[in-house]
Amino acid sequence: MRIPDRFHAIDINSWGLSKSVVALLRHDPELISRLDRVRHQRLFSPQYRPKTIEVFYDDTCWIKSVDGRIVYSEIPSDKSMPTSIEVRFDGEIAMFSIDSETIVDRTTSSVSLLELLGNNISTLAYSKS
Repeated sequence: MRIPDRFHAIDINSWGLSKSVVALLRHDPELISRLDRVRHQRLFSPQYRPKTIEVFYDDTCWIKSVDGRIVYSEIPSDKSMPTSIEVRFDGEIAMFSIDSETIVDRTTSSVSLLELLGNNISTLAYSKS
């Protein structure tokens, strides 16, 4: 498979990631491009409260919250850790990690994800065991 030239200019080795995460990313040039664009965007302000929050495990929506209320959840039954976790605020990538290494974090430390989800997530996670 030929990788388009626009992906060759992105040096993911300079992102400070482990060799194993870099190796995983190299298999998905489109994701590299998407993450590179997002890494250069500004942080969400501490006052920002997203209307919609979506949490993806390995590209599958795991939970969706609208106005602090969980409207969709699909808890993995096998309890295994996903390779990648992505959190979107109003459709924009807010956080992205692979193998527990953070690649993008546009959030601020003033508000936790649990607060934004309406504190329902921990109850939800344990109710499906």
